[in-house]
Amino acid sequence: MEVAELPRTTAPELLDTVRNGTAQLGCVSSACADLWLSRAEQAAIYTKQGRWAELSTLLVATNYRSDLTWWFLGRAADGLGSPKAAVGYYETARGELGNGQSCLVSGLCRELDLRKEIDFALAQDKAKAGVKTAAR
Repeated sequence: MEVAELPRTTAPELLDTVRNGTAQLGCVSSACADLWLSRAEQAAIYTKQGRWAELSTLLVATNYRSDLTWWFLGRAADGLGSPKAAVGYYETARGELGNGQSCLVSGLCRELDLRKEIDFALAQDKAKAGVKTAAR
């Protein structure tokens, strides 16, 4: 199953996967990309409103793998009280920057400086989670 409709409620198991850092986003097909395009604005709204359960459900159901979706998943994990999981999602987002599904390529980033946002969120959540940062 690559593309799923949004369930009316959020299953506790889904939130557990987001909180423990095991949520997966794997689809790179054009169908998933199109679905993400139709849902990206809703993801931004849920983020602004702090509706982390709804954001988690939207992202996992859409299943589109991109830098922007991983960043949103990091935001959701942090909002659900799991900064360590958020760090993992942000690091995955960083690894996706500039690839074929990147919002930097598609234009979905719009005015969002995703590189800067990822770095900022990583620093904050590493501090919250007690993760040591390598000296540069």
